Amino acid sequence: MNIFNIAWLSFILCLSGSALAVDFDVTLSPPILDNPIEISIPSDAGGLADPLRFVPDWAAYSACGAGGIYLFNLNLPAYQNKDFLITFDGDAPLAYPVLIWGGRNVIVRGLDIKLETEAGNEAGALVLHTPGHPEVANPHPIVPTCRGLGLNRNSNSTHWIEGLHLDTNGHDADGIVIAGPASAGSSKVVIQNALIEGIEGYYYLHGDILQTQSGHLNELAFENVTMRQASEGVTLSYPVNNLILRNVDYDTDTRFDSDDPGDSAYGGAVAATNVQETYTLENLYVKYKNEGEFWVLIQDQHFTSPAQAGTVVYGVTTVYNPEVIYNAAPPGGDYAPANLVGRFYEQQISEPVMGECDGVSGVNINDVICVINQILNSTSSTVGECDGQPGININDVICTINEVLN
Repeated sequence: MNIFNIAWLSFILCLSGSALAVDFDVTLSPPILDNPIEISIPSDAGGLADPLRFVPDWAAYSACGAGGIYLFNLNLPAYQNKDFLITFDGDAPLAYPVLIWGGRNVIVRGLDIKLETEAGNEAGALVLHTPGHPEVANPHPIVPTCRGLGLNRNSNSTHWIEGLHLDTNGHDADGIVIAGPASAGSSKVVIQNALIEGIEGYYYLHGDILQTQSGHLNELAFENVTMRQASEGVTLSYPVNNLILRNVDYDTDTRFDSDDPGDSAYGGAVAATNVQETYTLENLYVKYKNEGEFWVLIQDQHFTSPAQAGTVVYGVTTVYNPEVIYNAAPPGGDYAPANLVGRFYEQQISEPVMGECDGVSGVNINDVICVINQILNSTSSTVGECDGQPGININDVICTINEVLN
């Protein structure tokens, strides 16, 4: 395909500038949205209509109490097979859980949640019946849905959660709960540049940083995520084909630790016994109050990275691997500091670089060649997208050249 004079293009490399410096080390790019519906979440509870609605008396789970939630019902007929860009425009965190149902490609940027206790949900409002433990009243407040953020995905949806600050604030609740159908399809959930903290619980009603609670997910990725808890970390109770943990730091939330016998009773940083195909670990920092207590469990027969199959348990008392998992805090500080996430999040941080194709920072002649190869190979990938329209074609080549020239 002799469309371009490669000799003429070679000088373009000299004209291209360096990539814009950012605060987060990102390698994952969000999906390109097709004519998305844009929604801003207000920090107050009024003035909302479908597909976003404030429900003041949600009581679907008796063990979680009743109260207000924000509900995005993207499965309504008018919104099916649509893309969404959801942003946060408040100057204070939301006080209620957020549920997102459905959607095709859904990007959520800068969401800021700090759960508050509503009347009737205070500590002592619920009697807990935990096998093997005495009946007790809940020592922490409860919250409707028992989660801060709920994601009910479809088989081929992408839920991209970026710049999140989620503080469950000592409630008996999970941070993020993922649910969906039995068919994995091409489904993907990405948690990027996020701080999740305040996770608390008591035996049966214990909180996880993130838990899968139904269905089969194709890919789950964490990148630049700070986790703080007094209960438990990432728990994959249902199958996930591919798991990525990159630039993650996990530690105790000292605000809520040691205030009841259930604190850290489970203690797992990552319990991923349902990974089906591959996992990738890079810069996973797991620090616990007592050195021997933390653990990371990943089990499957088809792992590709690191090259070790079967049951792999990382921990200071088992198969601790200092090349992958570090029993320390990150040397550069938290991967997602509080002053860079939530309502303070700079939304351009992980915008895809237009014309970027070859996976190397900076748009140059190699990206032009990469886009041409994408066309020649009739790929269905979105790598090399530049003109903002779905599908890789000659317009993306022209767009990439313009990016280099400019």
